[in-house]
Order: sequence, then C-alpha cells, then structure tokens
Amino acid sequence: QSTEPTREGPDPPQAGLDEDWLSHWKTVEAQEPSDDNAPEDWPNESSLSAPQSLHESLRLQLGCQRLSEQERQLGEFLIHHLDGSGYLDDSLEELARESGASPESLEAALRLIHHLDPPGVGARDLRECLMLQLEHEGSCGSLAYAILADHFPLFLQRRLGAITKATGSSQEQVALAFGCLKRINPRPGSVFAGDLPPSVVP
Repeated sequence: QSTEPTREGPDPPQAGLDEDWLSHWKTVEAQEPSDDNAPEDWPNESSLSAPQSLHESLRLQLGCQRLSEQERQLGEFLIHHLDGSGYLDDSLEELARESGASPESLEAALRLIHHLDPPGVGARDLRECLMLQLEHEGSCGSLAYAILADHFPLFLQRRLGAITKATGSSQEQVALAFGCLKRINPRPGSVFAGDLPPSVVP
C-alpha cells in the first residue's frame, strides 16, 4: 500500500487501528518510505522507575476523590479491567452485564478515570488515548487534535500530503502536528510496567 501524499482514493480500511502504535510505526518505518519532512523515529528518553503499579496508583487517586459509594465501586471495577498499558479492552455493554450496572453509570465512572494520571489511561482505543492526552494539555483546538478526530487513518499511514490537502494547512504545520503527536505515549500504563519510556511534557 503506497504512502505517497499525492495519491487520491478512499480512506484506508479501519481494521487494525487499535494495535500498538509504536509497533505499527516501527513496522511502517522498516517497510515503507515516508513522506518528505516526516518526523524522526520515536524519541529515546531515559526510563523512570515507578514505586507502585498502575492499578494501585489509580485506586489511590480514586480514593482521594469526593465520590458516592456507587461511583467509587464502579471506578474500582473499571480499574480492575484495565490492561497493563492502561486500556479498557472490554466494552461497556459487556462490563454492564458483568457488574449489573447500567452502561450510562459505567460511562460516567470511566470519565472520572480519564481525569486520573497518567493522562490517557482508561482509553478504549489508541485514538481515544491520544485525544485524551491532548485534552489533558488543553490542546483540543490544535491541528494535532483535528488530525486525530477527522483523519486518523491518514495519520497512521503518515500521509502528510493527504492531510495537508484535507485540512488546508501547510506541510510545515502538519509536520509540526505529527511531531506533537509522536511524543505522546501511546501506552500510558507502561510508565509503571517499565517497558516504554514515558513522554516528557514541559
């Protein structure tokens, strides 16, 4: 599949968008040429050790919130179902059947978890994880956020030219947005697991 920015055609298929972004990116780097002015590979910051697990940290943060007993129970229930990368793999409908709570109540509890650290935790897919981190930074109106919201498949394929045309931005602006997105940690829970360096955000 070509990654040339000027190629026209329908959006790429949606399958596989929730895969590990770092592995996907390295696979694309190894197999396909990139667009001109594409960002360099993932930065290599030094790892930080964490004194507790992701789930312990989230439970501690949740315990510091002023919540009803139901909110606390549902929050701890969702935290228990997060994987090591911080993602919620099960659908809220499945979890509602397991817990006996309504999907709406679980959705409200999940929004509470979205405000905990590390940013991006509790996401249900890669796109939501990256968007949550930009929201945490107050960057909802940025070009990077718009690329995730409206052109995520093109972003995964690094089609800078196609995104430039679709957004009406300059190639330099799109390249800067890509650089902003590539510094975001696609697996926030791995800060605790120690298998991926955390992002460095000033």
